[in-house]
Amino acid sequence: MKRLKGILLTLLLLLPMISVFGLATQADAQGDTVDLVLHKRIIRDINKDEVTYENNGLELDEDFDIVTGPTPLNGAEFTVYDISDYFYAEKADQSLEALMKEYGNRTAAKELIKSGKIQEIATVSTGAEDNPRGTARVPVSRKKDGRYALYLIFENEVVNDTVEFNIDLERIANPIIVALPIMNPTNQTEELDEIHIYPKNIGYLRDPYFFKYGKENAESPEIGVPLEGAIFVLYQMVGNQKLYLDLSPVSDLQNSWIPSDDPLNNPDVSKFTSDKDGVVTTGGRLLPSGEFFFEEVQSVEGYQIEKTDIPVVVPDSWEDENGNPLYVTVNGQQMDELESGEVPASAYQKAEPRVYNYETLTDPATPQQPDEPTPPKKPFLPVTGEAKSFISLIGVLLLGIGLVIWHRRKAAIKSNSEDK
Repeated sequence: MKRLKGILLTLLLLLPMISVFGLATQADAQGDTVDLVLHKRIIRDINKDEVTYENNGLELDEDFDIVTGPTPLNGAEFTVYDISDYFYAEKADQSLEALMKEYGNRTAAKELIKSGKIQEIATVSTGAEDNPRGTARVPVSRKKDGRYALYLIFENEVVNDTVEFNIDLERIANPIIVALPIMNPTNQTEELDEIHIYPKNIGYLRDPYFFKYGKENAESPEIGVPLEGAIFVLYQMVGNQKLYLDLSPVSDLQNSWIPSDDPLNNPDVSKFTSDKDGVVTTGGRLLPSGEFFFEEVQSVEGYQIEKTDIPVVVPDSWEDENGNPLYVTVNGQQMDELESGEVPASAYQKAEPRVYNYETLTDPATPQQPDEPTPPKKPFLPVTGEAKSFISLIGVLLLGIGLVIWHRRKAAIKSNSEDK
């Protein structure tokens, strides 16, 4: 999946348009109805590149790989409308290609539906009743008043509340026009009685990343160094409970979340480790819109975890209503979009979004030896045997000086007496 990461997948419905006139003789041999089989599959929206394929009305193999392989989605609601009368009365001078272009966007199709000029045939949901996962079947008449029928397929909404990815219906669930007959591509003289239709479905998800750096402390002016080997888990809050991203396959768009009291040592919780550049990614595990948290569960030697929980905010679309880009933020910092599924060069140049750990007071990798005790400074008159001797010597000298002075004074007094 690594090589596939980063490619946005788009399904373009390209039904072959055959003239609706002049085929009555061959059609008489066919049945009165045709089954429209709708396949709702979500493709991981990693970037804006488009990959197209030709849908010819036949069913694709279950394991077909449109780069990453799609995920069937239950609960997508479609309404099928008969637009035959409207077409023959007001649009017969147009080509079918022009008709599809005119009503291939949701705004125009909604206006046509509101006009009351077309007839609702059925509303169905994928995965309902006996339909296989992600599919819905609608039987329709092959002809209307002796002429081949035309149908509009309009996706209303996704009604399954358990899905954990977003679908931008206004931008990606384009209406589909089916003009009968659809011929078998392997035998152009045979009409298809079962027409498989794959609407253009893109799952809106994002792939957050950030840079893990270390430096001495928060006041240090330098940018720091990338930290390799820091371990993170990802969680979201559901009510008051932390639920961690589990080890579901990367290709599964519907992420699973589990509780855990020890996510670091829980083998069912996904772990994300910073690489040599300090980059932490989800490794292809894409996220829908909402708020999530990277939780650092193990730092690298010599650095302490400064911030355990790192908030990740995924907006609900690529752009706002004015066409301005909406960015993912990590730790409150804007994240440059991935390029072809990879962290862009601009992000490496800035090392942003960036989250720091600071150095510990001691490095566990090289424990310091206890300092040698510093000998206490000797006081001016240390109380030792040497000090006592020193004091005795001073006393003797003082005594000698005193005797000398005394003798001199005595001699001076005697001399004065004799002079008198």
